[in-house]
Amino acid sequence: MRKHLTYANVTATLALVFAMSGGALAAKHYLVTKTTQISPTVLKSFNSTNTSLFKKLSKSVTVSNASSASSATTAVSATNATNATHATSANTATSATTATNATNATNATTASNALSLGGTPASEFTHSDCNSRTGQIKGFALVPAAPPSTFTAIAGYNCSGGEVEAKRTAEGIYVVKFVNSPVAAAVATVITPTGVHDNAFVDASFLAAGEFEFEAFNAVLKHDQDVPFTVIVP
Repeated sequence: MRKHLTYANVTATLALVFAMSGGALAAKHYLVTKTTQISPTVLKSFNSTNTSLFKKLSKSVTVSNASSASSATTAVSATNATNATHATSANTATSATTATNATNATNATTASNALSLGGTPASEFTHSDCNSRTGQIKGFALVPAAPPSTFTAIAGYNCSGGEVEAKRTAEGIYVVKFVNSPVAAAVATVITPTGVHDNAFVDASFLAAGEFEFEAFNAVLKHDQDVPFTVIVP
């Protein structure tokens, strides 16, 4: 029997072709919502060595609570976040645009509280340094009128971080030492209240680096006198 092309045959053939191509198109955009829809053999292939797919996805997704997040747009609570646009609460954030509450932030644009210590701006802190020439004093001491005859720690400040010590060798004669300090100049001033030892003054003599002898002399009484005084080391 000879077959002839008819409108019905053509229509049926086109319908079959469209149906098949439509099914293929639908399969190409099939939405997977649970692992039971994926063949066990396919699931098995998604092991730790087959990461190319996930590397592509990581550039446009959010990774939450991951151990490591590399090149992700957003990394939240990741142990390590490298090259992320935003890294929040990560233990380590490297080259992130913004790193908030990270234990370590390397090359971050902004690190919270980096410009202050305990809420105090860095400009309000000074560094103890005996060698710099910034105009700051290198030390001071508050010498009592009658310290012991052996070196004893007294109130004061020492740029070396060592103690400030003083001893009395005779009436009105004192030795003050700024331990481990290289300073070679000192100025002393009597600090007693008005009306007491008004005529006393203190001279300083250099003994060694950080060590000075002071003589308190009363110009009216014409002899040395025990008086309290301050020492400034510039």
